[in-house]
Amino acid sequence: MKPIIYEIRRTLTSKFVVIMIVAIVGLSALLAYESASTFSPSPVPTAPQLTYGYYENGSNIVMVSYSHNAYGNPVSKIKVSFGYNGTFYSALSGSNGFANSTIPTGKDGPPLSQSTIHIRFSGIHFLHLLGNFPSIQQRSHPG
Repeated sequence: MKPIIYEIRRTLTSKFVVIMIVAIVGLSALLAYESASTFSPSPVPTAPQLTYGYYENGSNIVMVSYSHNAYGNPVSKIKVSFGYNGTFYSALSGSNGFANSTIPTGKDGPPLSQSTIHIRFSGIHFLHLLGNFPSIQQRSHPG
């Protein structure tokens, strides 16, 4: 037998190397079993979600909303109502998930920093104060 092969065989069959190989394989098997047994998938909510924002266009507020599912795919035919000073402006989301509504504020209306927009979709009501919140919000239907 050649000396190099003898040394490799002697090293691989030593007690320390055999114990280390068994420990590494055993620990790997235990970790794989533990991670597979403790994984429990959580259900993805099926209720639509609404992300909305606004921008000013002259003396109007243009409300833009995007209805989507939990994966971000658009949801069509969601009725979204935007209430401003007691009047509601409705829009229905199209196949791309967007529903837009233009709210005329007029020159004599209150400043936007003191305005309140009520947002309803699928029967759920949200209150949005334009002056105190950022212009982009996301809400979930509690399904």
